[in-house]
Amino acid sequence: MELESAARARHAQAYRPGTRINHQVQWSKYVTFCKKFGFQPLNPAIHTVILYVETLAQQFCSPDSVKNYVSGIKHHHNVLGRSCNSLESFEVRTMLRALDLTMHHTPNRRRPITPTILKNMLRLCQQMGSIGIMLKVALLFGFHAFLRQSNIVPPSEQEFDPTRHTCRGDIFMQPPGLVMLQKWTKTNQSGKNVTVIPIPSNINSLVCPVKAYQDLLAITPAHDNAPLLLLPGTSRHITVDITMLKQEFVSINLPNENQLVQNRGFLFFLAKHNIFRDRVHPLS
Repeated sequence: MELESAARARHAQAYRPGTRINHQVQWSKYVTFCKKFGFQPLNPAIHTVILYVETLAQQFCSPDSVKNYVSGIKHHHNVLGRSCNSLESFEVRTMLRALDLTMHHTPNRRRPITPTILKNMLRLCQQMGSIGIMLKVALLFGFHAFLRQSNIVPPSEQEFDPTRHTCRGDIFMQPPGLVMLQKWTKTNQSGKNVTVIPIPSNINSLVCPVKAYQDLLAITPAHDNAPLLLLPGTSRHITVDITMLKQEFVSINLPNENQLVQNRGFLFFLAKHNIFRDRVHPLS
């Protein structure tokens, strides 16, 4: 039936591709463990789960990582319509509780990008031509709007989705600054709320996101559904993806290229100095 096909297709989209990959990795690791020691993976014994937790604890640094992989066992049992009572047992819950007491893990907090560091990066960008113009927009938008890489660029050109990723049409001139529509974030994957983010101008042209964006428009004009960051190419503009962005950041020796502006680090910096961000509002 057509209705059944539609229902199956919708059901298959309950998880994002990255989440599905994580589920597969977690289950594969668990099955490999069971095969190695001759345990039954489905509806495992309490002893099996406890030994698996200990194995993970010896491999990972974070208790949360261990618990996440253990939860993958329950998820796969739910998918198969099978029960896994051992995960709810007192012994397993006690073992998981012991992780917090015995695995002394301190998260590696990224250092914030301060205004001084930002200016040094932008000076390097000025020497890089069109790539430098693109990087300036990425840095200044990320800095002023507290954005992650995934808010600005797609994973790849093939995976670019104008309904999720930031497009040229999501940026509006609103003198004296800009307004950006954020349609999708790591914590808003359903896209139920669109966030309106003001991006201010600056009298200093080096750190002015409006001037940087105008420079980008001049070298890569594009339609509203085009990706935000583009580079001029021979026959057409080149879409900047996360891999390309990381490579270019490494070329100017950023302290941490894994995240665009070290969101949490800079928010921690603001909180420490009693500076709070109250200029971002959801669009109802």
